[in-house]
Parts: sequence; structure tokens; C-alpha cells
Amino acid sequence: MKFFFSAYRILASLVLAMLGCQSLEAAANDPSNPVITTWSRSQQFVISSHYKPSAPLAPRDDPRNNPNLTDVIRVSAAELAITSEKVKQALLLQLDASDKWKHRVRLNIRPEIPTQAGVYLYVHTVQVNENMPKNWLYELQIPEYVERRKLLRALAQVCLLEIGNRNNASSVSVNIPMWFQEGLIELVLAREGVTIVAEATPIQSRVNPQFSMLDYAPRDKVWKDPLSRVREKLKTTPPISFSDLSVPVDEQIASVGLEHFQSCSHLFVHELTSLPDGSGKLRDFLQQLVHFSHPQFAFLNAFHDHFKSPLDVEKWWSLAQVHFLSRNDNSRWPEKNALAKLNEILQPQVQIRIGADALPVHETYTVKRLIEEVDFSQQQPIIRQMIAQLQQLEWSLPPDMFKLVYDYHILLANYLHKREQLSSTAKDPKVASSTAKPVVKETLKQLNFLEVLREDFGSIGISTPVSTPSTNSADSPARVKDFLKSTP
Repeated sequence: MKFFFSAYRILASLVLAMLGCQSLEAAANDPSNPVITTWSRSQQFVISSHYKPSAPLAPRDDPRNNPNLTDVIRVSAAELAITSEKVKQALLLQLDASDKWKHRVRLNIRPEIPTQAGVYLYVHTVQVNENMPKNWLYELQIPEYVERRKLLRALAQVCLLEIGNRNNASSVSVNIPMWFQEGLIELVLAREGVTIVAEATPIQSRVNPQFSMLDYAPRDKVWKDPLSRVREKLKTTPPISFSDLSVPVDEQIASVGLEHFQSCSHLFVHELTSLPDGSGKLRDFLQQLVHFSHPQFAFLNAFHDHFKSPLDVEKWWSLAQVHFLSRNDNSRWPEKNALAKLNEILQPQVQIRIGADALPVHETYTVKRLIEEVDFSQQQPIIRQMIAQLQQLEWSLPPDMFKLVYDYHILLANYLHKREQLSSTAKDPKVASSTAKPVVKETLKQLNFLEVLREDFGSIGISTPVSTPSTNSADSPARVKDFLKSTP
């Protein structure tokens, strides 16, 4: 029965694809509505759309009113250019990778494609002449009205394929495991939310905008655990094994459910990133897929420091599941202990050797002093370790402190990412240091703001006895306002 169901689903997809291709060919040959081209910021994504927007749909024909479709949005070239870059940067951040793209991606907005058909991905190679290497071409055919998660998954998939095929000399694309793709997408969704995919808004709604100052962390807003949905899902249904994750055939996904598979993949990838240099090893795994016949061999090669065989992975995965499911709100650290641990992470002990024959001296550096005074090649491993410690701390925090620690984590990760990009493009270290001054200035500015908020947590966030009120609690809003006025 499952076989006939899968065959019917494949046949329906082929019929929709044939109808979509016929409509695309007719639309491309329409001289009355020429195609315009929009480039993304990095020039990697090329968006094609028609000059004349499609006519407004009647309410009954609008796919956003279809109860069988979930979260349907309308896309345009401008929003798609921004969204593609945001998705790529979010993935690079999870993989601790720099943006060294090699092949362009063409995104075609086609109103003729029905929303139910989803996004078509075409991957093929082109060789100009025999002496030149093959060039990979990626093309997405996107309906004007599309489900937000389907668009996100298509953009993430094409970004991962581009990274995996950079050193691929054959004409066969790399096979990216579904657990890897789904796990990374769920991490991005947990961190950024579905609003990472921008929706085209009417011009009327953009005029006369109203601006107002947003509170940093209002008391009525609770920052939830990004893995809360995974925790609730896995409480009722146990996670699947690593071998089942690695071979996600249609029958298996039909038996466990796509949402359950995504939850298991989310937790599995998250636990991998918690390992020492876990994000870097996931990046190596993606880049090594082209050299191995099966993804499991590439995985073991990339994580050889932690796993020697698939059995080691299964043992580690079982322990990770038990540890994750045993954690709850009662096991979270008190705010005072969490703040002390945050202060400890942001003031690392650094070993300094004044001379070649001198004994090393241990000194405490703040993160600001580290960025200002220490050479980037020496601060790089220290900041990378701080990011890993902040990421570990996030899962033991009280809800009120999660946003603060997460902002430190993202700020340092973005700083490290931008400095590494500048170092890779500039051959001379002095030139790289000079061009990095705006990045350093902006990072220090944001660190100053986070320092004010961290100090306020020490005076306001932690409960104090009534007889000894905090002297800084009354003037903390004024301190933040004064700081905002003083910043350039």
C-alpha cells in the first residue's frame, strides 16, 4: 500500500511539473511582459521576475485563503534577494564557515506555477570547452505565492548543494543526507524564526511609517527554549536511531512522521554542534561528501576525533537523548549562578609569554580588551571557545537571561565571521587589520550596550532583600537612555 501511495505521489508531482514547464515556456516568450533581473548583495543570487506584476487574485482564488496550505506568502524580487542572503548567512553561521561561493544560483519567480506544486530545483553542469572544468548551475522555479517553509527549505538546500559541489569534478551532484539538511533548517528556524523569509508587502503599507523605540527585553515577554518543540515531541515518541536517520526512505518517514524525523534531526545536529568544534566538523562533513560513496563514511571521517565507528555514534546519540530529555525547567540554573557563569566566560584567563625564555603569565582579559589589544590570529581561538561556552550555557539559563546570552553569542560569532572573511581576502595582515577597523568599532559599540544590560541584570534581575535595595535599580532606564544618546 505504501508503494502505491508513493507511486501516486511521484506521478502527481510529474504531472504538475509538466504543466508548470509548459506555462513557463509560454510566459518566457511573452514580449509584452519582459523579464527584469535583480542581484543579491553578494552577487551570488540572480532573481528573475516579470516587469508587470500579476493581477490581484480574487479572495476565493487567493492561495493564502486555502485551508490546505500553511503560511502562504507572496514573494517579489527585492524580498527574495534579501531572504536568500539571510538564509545563506544563517547556514554559514551554523557551519562556522566563510562566504566563499563559487557558483551562482538563479531564482525565477513564476506566477504561472501553482502554489501546490512548490519550488522546483534544477541542478546540472555545463562545460564551455574540454579544457575548462565543469560549472555547476542551480536554478529555482518559485511560485509567486509559495508556502514559507517550502521556500526556506529550497533556499537552504541549494545553498548546501553549492557548498558541497564546489570541488566536485564529476557530473553527479553530492548526496546530502536528509537529517543534515533538516537539522540545519530547524536550527535556523529555532534561532531566526519563520520571519527570516521576507514577504512582499504592498506599497500602500510602506508609506508614512511610524517609528518607536523598542524595549530590549520587556518583562511580559518570556524567551522560550529554542528546543522546546523538540522536547515536547520526543516526550511522547522516542527518538530514532542514527542508522534510521542516515537512511530516510519514504516508507520510514511515512511510519515515523515527517515532523518526528525533523525533531530528531534538529536534536541530533544541535548535539553535534555542542561538541568541540562541532560546527567546523559539520562544515568539513559537507565538503567531504564528494569524496565518499556513502555519507556515513564522510561523517566518520569528519568526526574521527569523537567517533571511530557507527556503534560509537549510536552510543553517544543514546546518551545525548537521555541527557536532553532529563533536562527541564527545574534543572535550569538560578539567575545568580547563570550570571556568574556568564561573567566568567566573558573574562577568560589568557596565558601570556613576554619573551621566548620567560615563563607564561596568566592574566584576565575582558572580551572588549581582547578585541582591542590582541592580534586577531591570537584572539581567534579564544573567541571561538567563548562562543562554544555561550552556546552551552544557553540550555541551562532561566528564561529572562536567554536573550542576553544569545545576543553575546551572535555578536561574537558575527564578529569572528567578518574578521575571518577580511583575513582571507587580504594577503597582508596589516591590510586586513586596517580594513577591519569598522567591524571592530561596531562590535565594541554593541558590546558596550550589552555590558550596560549585563550590569543591570546584576542589580535588577537578581532578587535582593527588601532591607538592602539596590542603588542602581532606580536609574537603570536613565543609564540606558544616556548610553543610547552618547553612541554615534
